[in-house]
Amino acid sequence: MENILVDAEGHVLLTDFGLSIDLNDGIPESGGKLAGTMEYFSPECIDEDLPYGLASDWWSVGILTHELLTGQSPFAGGDYDKDIITNRILNQQPDLDHELHEAPLDFIVRLLQKNATDRLGFENGAQDLKDHVWFKGIDWNLLTHKVYPAPIKFDFVDKYDVCHFDNTFTSTSLMSFENSSDDKQTIEGMKLEVI
Repeated sequence: MENILVDAEGHVLLTDFGLSIDLNDGIPESGGKLAGTMEYFSPECIDEDLPYGLASDWWSVGILTHELLTGQSPFAGGDYDKDIITNRILNQQPDLDHELHEAPLDFIVRLLQKNATDRLGFENGAQDLKDHVWFKGIDWNLLTHKVYPAPIKFDFVDKYDVCHFDNTFTSTSLMSFENSSDDKQTIEGMKLEVI
């Protein structure tokens, strides 16, 4: 969840699309499937014999939704060994928190279908997710334009205030990274800024 940020008004931003591929250009012959965080891989990302496509992203949305609601990955189970996680993804049902309310649980279950063609989002993409009963009453246009007030409002002293960041990130010297002398001069002048 390190790639989900919250802006100064409390709205969510997604970052780090460095490993993204444009499926309109086709699936790369090699090196295009296994990139990213293992816990979010869909079965078709792991098994090279399965067709890969946009439905893999919907699987990741299911994993992320479960993590956001419960704090737990449905496949990691405390183990971060690649082989254990891939075996669980391919051969076991997700370990879901069945105490979740019916609508979000249904949303997650429908996203975590091992067969991509059965997965929510396979037929009509994001529209399938937006039409799910869990999101009944949401005007997606208003949400996109940040008309809805964010549920959390942060107070900042100024745009350089990092009091809401984990100090693991704010106490590490940028100079501790190995850089050339030119890079060090650039890094020295950088400041974290609230957007």
